[in-house]
Amino acid sequence: MYFRFLTSFIACLSLATGCSGSSSDPSTPPVDMSKISISAAGKSITATLSQTDAAKAFAEKLKDSPLTIELKEYGGFEKVGPLGFSLPPSDESISGVPGDIFLYAENQITIFYGNSNWSYTRLGKVDGMTQSELKAFLGTGDITVTISIVR
Repeated sequence: MYFRFLTSFIACLSLATGCSGSSSDPSTPPVDMSKISISAAGKSITATLSQTDAAKAFAEKLKDSPLTIELKEYGGFEKVGPLGFSLPPSDESISGVPGDIFLYAENQITIFYGNSNWSYTRLGKVDGMTQSELKAFLGTGDITVTISIVR
């Protein structure tokens, strides 16, 4: 009876302390794959990724190295640029608002600073910025951004 209790206790203890073999270095905290950083001109903002397949695939692409993209001004409401790879689309008719981040045409990323309706795949949303703050961050004209996983 004591042996059965001890075996159960040790099994529970190893589960509670994360001894599942999933991390070889317990001093390295797990990476939060739901947050990205977008940097431009010496400033950075954060965004929270959606739970779409495209957003998850995007996070996987960013896991090992950041991505630098030139975003072009488009239509007076968004910045759009090529990813250099495709992501799995799940397009739906969406009314985009400032701060929305979408996948367009499987291989383009767009960051909205205005409003528009179109068919996109949701990637994420900029965290806690007003429309005017986001417009100031993105500036006028084209902009080069670096996107990375928040560590």
